[in-house]
Amino acid sequence: MDIKRTGPNNPAWAAPETVKAGAPKPMEAQADAAAPEGPGIDTAFQSIQASFNRADLHSEKWPSILKQSAEALVFKSTGKLGALPDADQKKIANLIAGDPILSNRIFRYLDRHLA
Repeated sequence: MDIKRTGPNNPAWAAPETVKAGAPKPMEAQADAAAPEGPGIDTAFQSIQASFNRADLHSEKWPSILKQSAEALVFKSTGKLGALPDADQKKIANLIAGDPILSNRIFRYLDRHLA
C-alpha cells in the first residue's frame, strides 16, 4: 500500500479535530483543569483564611498552616477520589506538605488570598 503525500509539508492523513487550529490541545486542556484556583479551593481554605493572616506565612506558624492546608485539600478531594481511610488521608496530606513544589504553590496561593 502506497501512501501518497498531498504536498511537500503536508501529512497524508487528516488531522484529528483536537489538533486542528483553534481547538485546544489535550495538554493545554489538562493544564487548565489542574489550575490551582477555583471555587472548590476557596471553600477548602476558608478555615485557614479565617484563622491566619499573610504575616503568619513568614513566621513559625508556616508548618502548621501548610499541614492544615494539605489536609484541607485532601479532605476536599475525597468526594472526587472516593472515601479513603483517615490514615491514608493523613499520609497523602504529609506527602503534599513534604513536596517542595506543592508546598510552594500552597504558599503562593495563600500569599495572594490572605489578608
